[in-house]
Amino acid sequence: MWAKTADIQESVEGGAVDVETPENDAMPLKRTLMIGRHTLHLLPAEAEEFYRRLRALIREYVSEDEKLSGSPDEQSYGLLMMLYPSTRLSRHGKDEKIVNQE
Repeated sequence: MWAKTADIQESVEGGAVDVETPENDAMPLKRTLMIGRHTLHLLPAEAEEFYRRLRALIREYVSEDEKLSGSPDEQSYGLLMMLYPSTRLSRHGKDEKIVNQE
């Protein structure tokens, strides 16, 4: 984890990452540091779809990355994320038993 923190810090200091928040969606995002914390409340089928679509998107770009264009305009991007079922963030009381719904 510390290596990722050092990578981000070096990228900001080197000018590769712009830490200013874009004022609107029309501004380019390619140099933006995107950090967010979101809570999703999903039904089991929605969660399954979300996981599958997210995994497919990541795989699409990872497989594209393997082709390595070698262009001088090419930029490397770090992606660190966590997605997990949470008992702490549940809308239900902490005393409720979590049931595995497959």
